[in-house]
Amino acid sequence: MSTKTLTKSGLEEILGKYLPLAQRYFENQFIEEQAEFLLALAERCGAGTGRAYDALPKELVSEQADFLLAVAERCGTGTGRAYDALPRELVSEHAEFLLTIAEHCGKRTGAVYEYFLRDLTSKSAERVFQRGREQGITHFDRYFMNHNFPLEECTLEAIAKASPEKPLAVIIHNKNDKTEAFSNARYITELLRVLDHYSVCLFETDNRTEAFRDIERAATAGKKKISLLILGGHGDPYSLNLGETAAPDDENDEMKHLEREQERYLSALDGARFAEMEKYISPDGKIVLVSCSTGAKIANGKNLAEVISEAIPHATVYAPQEDTHLDTFVFQGGELADVVFYWDGLTRTVKLRGGSYEPQEE
Repeated sequence: MSTKTLTKSGLEEILGKYLPLAQRYFENQFIEEQAEFLLALAERCGAGTGRAYDALPKELVSEQADFLLAVAERCGTGTGRAYDALPRELVSEHAEFLLTIAEHCGKRTGAVYEYFLRDLTSKSAERVFQRGREQGITHFDRYFMNHNFPLEECTLEAIAKASPEKPLAVIIHNKNDKTEAFSNARYITELLRVLDHYSVCLFETDNRTEAFRDIERAATAGKKKISLLILGGHGDPYSLNLGETAAPDDENDEMKHLEREQERYLSALDGARFAEMEKYISPDGKIVLVSCSTGAKIANGKNLAEVISEAIPHATVYAPQEDTHLDTFVFQGGELADVVFYWDGLTRTVKLRGGSYEPQEE
């Protein structure tokens, strides 16, 4: 069906409620020629349609309409950001790879296009993406926004081949990070320092089942116990959040919410699960909770740091005692010796072993 001769009533019949929105962003001739495409795009983008129309690469529509709609199918309301960052020069030869990214990263696709593909050749990007996907990575932009982070060195395959003399570090990051706190340049710089001293395996997950399985997978692949375990996610005294959750029914009853959404957290309810992980942590192992307030003392209960410390008593657990950010990893003799969480001019770190708090140096 040719839309070039469509009347206004014909356009209204096709685009319906989206016609005024299309008229805001496109000339009449483009709307007449591409009415059916614009409708299909709107149906995929919903509330994000205006942003998608605004960022639409019009020059690609005639030859790449199917590709553009496929991106929208995967990105939904995030399509506009994906279109904005789309590397247009790669579309003709690498459309399948770009769609694979969108399939895996969903609404994050725009950020991944913008940062992950910025400094890598197409061939190297495909290789790094495949390795990262195997580790559950979706926030590729975290590691490439401010640094060209060597994800290829942080896989199960890489630690299996690492020197047996090098201690093993495992990093597990959240997928639910609406504030982009874990894309912080200072934090990623500190992770690069970990790579100087450890063989590192890096995962992302949105659920605790995978998190505990990843700990086991890394220790098995590395054929050694874990010397350093870093767990990153937004937190409170009871929990470290990994994945998106429904809003709490009662904001004053945190434990009820945790019980309902337990799979999306590492929490104070997981003492038994952490105890199962004890055998994978080395005798002088260190566990770092990069998660706000997980070391804050609770009047009538145990915080997450205390629960983990009791479950894995031979390890030293570091956690922040309030909402703060990681400032520094301190290394001595090639291994982590201390962690500094810092805010408002003061150190906000607590350190536990065997469930007890160790005294902090002034």
